[in-house]
Amino acid sequence: MEFIKDFAVENLTVADYNPRVINENSFKKLKESIRMFGIIKPLIINGDNNILTAGHQRTKAFNDLGIKRTPVIKLQNIAKSDEIMFNLFHNSIETNGSKVGLSLVSNIPYGYNFVESKFINIRHNSNPVVVKEISKLIIKYGTWGSVICDENGAVVTNSEYAIACKLLEKPLLVYKMKNDEIEKLKYYINEDYGKYYFNNLEIKDYNQTFCQMHRLSGEKELKSTTYTKYILPILNKELRVLDFGAGKCSYPDKLRKEGYQIFMYEPFYRHKESNSFDINKIVSFIEEIKEDVIKNGLYDIVILDSVLNSITSLEMQHNVLLTCNSLLKDNGSLILGTRSLGKTTTTLKSKQATNRKREIEFLDDNQFSVTFRNGVWTKQRFTTKEQLQQELMPYFQEVKTLGNEKRSNIYAVCKTPIRFAIEEYKNALNIEFNMTYPNGFKHNKHCELVNSILNIL
Repeated sequence: MEFIKDFAVENLTVADYNPRVINENSFKKLKESIRMFGIIKPLIINGDNNILTAGHQRTKAFNDLGIKRTPVIKLQNIAKSDEIMFNLFHNSIETNGSKVGLSLVSNIPYGYNFVESKFINIRHNSNPVVVKEISKLIIKYGTWGSVICDENGAVVTNSEYAIACKLLEKPLLVYKMKNDEIEKLKYYINEDYGKYYFNNLEIKDYNQTFCQMHRLSGEKELKSTTYTKYILPILNKELRVLDFGAGKCSYPDKLRKEGYQIFMYEPFYRHKESNSFDINKIVSFIEEIKEDVIKNGLYDIVILDSVLNSITSLEMQHNVLLTCNSLLKDNGSLILGTRSLGKTTTTLKSKQATNRKREIEFLDDNQFSVTFRNGVWTKQRFTTKEQLQQELMPYFQEVKTLGNEKRSNIYAVCKTPIRFAIEEYKNALNIEFNMTYPNGFKHNKHCELVNSILNIL
């Protein structure tokens, strides 16, 4: 880590992404705060190319205000998996739920100073999950953040970062301000200087294949609660069932061997031990469903297990739900499980640290979060039971949401599909059964299945 107090703004290389957007009023207040207090929080840049990792909105403000030089923290070789995490954490730890004080602050001048960890005093750590994630980035890249304190040593922003430095025995970069300035600063600290916005990451639908779970495999079987709680108890060998978005197809394969009439479709099915898509297998799903629909009609039950939480957009959700609707008999049922918003931990709500991999979610306005998997960004969506109910009601006459919102998953049982216009069905079916793969490839083997469904509707 290198702290540079006076870096030329013109030498910054703006990254081709920014996971936040800012409205006009907030941007105006950001510029007001910079005019009033100066630059009290360094930008983060990556490598010798000086790629801007965190501080995109402030850089825009500098250009508007004619500011030519800025303090920066320069890190080396930030992995792609951490680029956006730096940006998200850097912009999301302003709230001061934890309480930290600094000793001997009267001995240091106003402005930027490094304070040894022994002078950091933790009074209350209310966000240990955040501290843990900040610590991981410090261990990998060095001390990448800073705090603001008053004349008495009270840390007024980024207290979780100060706690991480204390625990790791790392020096803390501090910007000391006068008490009367701190009082004025509080007005600006509470402003939302940007909302999470992940669309410019251009996450492909097929990236979501890496969200698939390894069901019924490994030393510890990872069971689907959607299956164990709501499908297996009602399943019999007379019912015809389709698992839509079946992932690795563990449950359908197992049940089929036991004599159940269960079919499956997974548009992003991969070759075993490979990240490449098994197009022949995907087409075989389509062919088998087509033959079954022509012979026996639509399905008694459609299963949607961990699919709605792995969509990339609300438009994709509409296509999925409309397709499931079209595959059901008039008295058929959709049974689904998805991720609960109540279980997610955000930087503002963290209570306790755990060993789980997904501890903190940064959510945009539609409750999407991003995670880096297998070299690409993927999305996950979280929802409440009330929101899930509202989103399912346009597609089914009867919707019942189930499960405890404080747990990881919530569920829904939807009965009696509401019928749509044929053109709407056709559009959704053509998309869902002929997805786009890398390099824009489409298999174009879906038309007979789509027509067989539309002929019944």
